[in-house]
Amino acid sequence: MDTESLFSKERSLKYFGIARVEIKQLDFSAPTDQALRSHKRRKNKDLRKIRLLPEHYVAAIISSTLLDEELQKSNLTQAILRESLGDLQPLLKLSTPLQCLYGYHILRAATEFLTADDQWWMVELYSSGIIFIYVAPDL
Repeated sequence: MDTESLFSKERSLKYFGIARVEIKQLDFSAPTDQALRSHKRRKNKDLRKIRLLPEHYVAAIISSTLLDEELQKSNLTQAILRESLGDLQPLLKLSTPLQCLYGYHILRAATEFLTADDQWWMVELYSSGIIFIYVAPDL
């Protein structure tokens, strides 16, 4: 099995689904400022549109235990996270920040341009232990 096939298999095994998550609940271990300027040039309406496109989702790690607890508190099921509902995707309220794998620059720009009541982003949720290689989309 080639590397891409192994990666796809691991990703599907550790994939929980997609949720809307408040940006303040997303954490990055070592952010940098490169590429931030390109996101700052985007307008508020552009950020609202692109956050719904799968190529602009951010990925985050969450343990299955914590996800189960948070889903129960939010009256949601894991099955609904696997549905593609766009901006109707449920907002997952969290008691602890999620560790994101990428997306710092666009989320930082979003916090500056989106209104206070519109500070959310689409997040792909994965179980801990996934090995993730990210290739940035063309912006």
